[in-house]
Amino acid sequence: MIGKTRFNRLVLLLLLPLLAFIASCASRGRLDIDPDLNLEFGNKLAVMQLWEEAIYRWENGLKLSPRDARFHNNLAIAYEQKRDDEKAEYHYKRAAKLDPSNEIIKVNYDSFKGSKALKAEGKSAKRRKQ
Repeated sequence: MIGKTRFNRLVLLLLLPLLAFIASCASRGRLDIDPDLNLEFGNKLAVMQLWEEAIYRWENGLKLSPRDARFHNNLAIAYEQKRDDEKAEYHYKRAAKLDPSNEIIKVNYDSFKGSKALKAEGKSAKRRKQ
């Protein structure tokens, strides 16, 4: 019983900052108008492995800022996590086209292209969100 209570408290402590962030954004309605908030919120959701929610935020941010390569990079990572390589590749290509000098995008895209070899070896590549 004590273990379950401690677990519940830990979960609550981890979720409180996220819930506070959501409440502050929602109360101001800024997620609908601020691409950077969508990026930041999506990143927090991705850390918690909430890929569908992160995708929603990044796609919303992309609508607000369609030429921002960071959204494409992060969407590529999310789709890769969801094993949708077709969408992942689309977003990596788009990110690389929009910001060809971005080293993070280059590394992530190169790693994605080599992921079949890594999967065959039983390894996984780590991607860096922006």
